[in-house]
Amino acid sequence: MGYRHLYIIFFLSIIIALFSSCNFGEYGIRHGKIIVNGHIIRNDHAGSIKRIFVREGDYINKGDTLMTINVQSQPLQQDPAVLKQKKDIAYATLMRCQQDYEICRQMFVKVERLYADELMPISQYDKALIEYKTMEAQLKAARTQYELLCETPMSRVIVSDISGEVSDVYVQEKVAIPANTDLLCVYVADDVWGQFDVKESDTLRFSKGDTIDVEVTAFDRTMPMLVCGFADSDTLKTSSDDIGKQLRMFVKPTTESEILRQGMQLVIP
Repeated sequence: MGYRHLYIIFFLSIIIALFSSCNFGEYGIRHGKIIVNGHIIRNDHAGSIKRIFVREGDYINKGDTLMTINVQSQPLQQDPAVLKQKKDIAYATLMRCQQDYEICRQMFVKVERLYADELMPISQYDKALIEYKTMEAQLKAARTQYELLCETPMSRVIVSDISGEVSDVYVQEKVAIPANTDLLCVYVADDVWGQFDVKESDTLRFSKGDTIDVEVTAFDRTMPMLVCGFADSDTLKTSSDDIGKQLRMFVKPTTESEILRQGMQLVIP
């Protein structure tokens, strides 16, 4: 009986050693974060910042007025008749935007109540919020455009060439700036990515073109994301568990990228 116990212990120790050598955590949880590429808007002429119409967190549309600059050289004067026609059109646009905004605001108040009472899913709430913010931005742009037409011709208008969320404003009013100064940064909703540091063996689990469920910890919900590819990672190996080549995996949200923000934490279960 003694030898039999020894044989059993011997074989059990071998099995334990074999299991210990297998890295079952290799396909475990992976942590990542949201990366949003920013678009820098600059000025063409030197001058001083007269007015800034946006702030960090505002959503802007392509063509929105961002700020005005008092340029150092006098621009050409506009024809009074042409200027009056532009003012009339801008005023009519402002009135229409005010009416549309008020309708949208009232609808969003109802949506907020339904969502607070858990009678509406978050996807519909997010859609209503985006529509409300877009209408708010359109009203702001219309008001700004009308006000600018009433100002002196010394003001040079800085207009957005892209739609997105203002992440940083680098200048202040009444401050002189040279030409080609970074004025602000805009996060583009279509340029939102998820980034994960993974092991080379994870390529057996994930392949380019796969759609995977990724948890966004800020919302405690999962979102479908498309695996876009892999690249060499600059993350240093800090333990003996990090055996094998380290890679950086990039994923892209397939829906609702407007609600994601820079640095949000992601988890692949």
